[in-house]
Amino acid sequence: MFFFFNDTATTEIYTLSLHDALPISRNLLFQRGASRERPQPDADGARILTRDGGVRLRDGATGALLATLVETALPVSARFVADGRIVVGEAAGTRTVLHVFAPDGTPLGDMAVDRVPMGLAVGPEVAPGRVAVFFEFPTEILIVDLGKRRVVETLPPGQRPLRG
Repeated sequence: MFFFFNDTATTEIYTLSLHDALPISRNLLFQRGASRERPQPDADGARILTRDGGVRLRDGATGALLATLVETALPVSARFVADGRIVVGEAAGTRTVLHVFAPDGTPLGDMAVDRVPMGLAVGPEVAPGRVAVFFEFPTEILIVDLGKRRVVETLPPGQRPLRG
């Protein structure tokens, strides 16, 4: 972006203002990103999920790395389910891939969903072994059975999943 001014004083003031503002905008962007990157604990706080270049499983007390679940620079969504398993939703081109991990981080299997991962969020467990997966655009909620690794229900826009 280029701006041309005939008055050198105006140019100088504009340049100083721009330089003063840049560090502020960088800090705001960092703070916004940091709020999304908050560690997510499991039910008893013994394990946490962090999103730092992917999804990592860490010890809740020490922060020690237990397992790297997914490594990617793309947005991911992760959640613990009641039985201790971990579900990670990841963008994979025009598809979404759901990875399921054992409580210790051992991979249990993957499931591809033919949905563009725009605004992807792995939601709550709505019944034992079933999670809601939210997509912002187009607005859609899928109920996924983790054991069968398939979509068992698609909710219409505006309807929220009921916890079972």
